[in-house]
Amino acid sequence: MPSFDTVCEANFVEVKNAVENTAKEIGTRSDSVTGGEVMTLARAIQTSVYERFGIRLEPEPVVV
Repeated sequence: MPSFDTVCEANFVEVKNAVENTAKEIGTRSDSVTGGEVMTLARAIQTSVYERFGIRLEPEPVVV
């Protein structure tokens, strides 16, 4: 019986484009979005990217 190897590789260009597009979308709706909502979305994106690609994203700029 044949066996198949599965390879999961992150496409860094796609990840970068997704993050940049999300940032643009937030920028266009910034008049109705709170800082807390932006941070919640950022954490959701970080979690999703890590679960899907195994990549940890660091926010930039660093928010304190």
